[in-house]
Amino acid sequence: MHTLEQLSLAKKLVLDLSLATPRLQRLRSVTMPLSAIVAVVQSSLVDDPFFPANAKPEDLGDGALIEYRGKFLFLVHERFEIGQLRFSKVSSRRYFFLRSAVIHFLRHYRTLLRIDEINIR
Repeated sequence: MHTLEQLSLAKKLVLDLSLATPRLQRLRSVTMPLSAIVAVVQSSLVDDPFFPANAKPEDLGDGALIEYRGKFLFLVHERFEIGQLRFSKVSSRRYFFLRSAVIHFLRHYRTLLRIDEINIR
């Protein structure tokens, strides 16, 4: 089971990663369990099929999002900046487990995680 602090930090982390605007309150030098991040994403997918909520693949800039399609079907949509304000086509990958989808989602933002010295175990 996760502590309230772990879930709060996990929620702040994944929501900050997915924001298109510069992050104002950054997490620095934090270690958190991957299972807490998965729990936050799972609770969000109950209300909205996309994580982050109200996001759509076609609206992505340089970013990633998770889509819940069924009990054992999760899609990770991502898009990369390929030039100044030019973006690649949206690519999608299928995952059987939410944990795998979350890992792929976090890999998209690995540079930001390294800069903020965030360790996920």
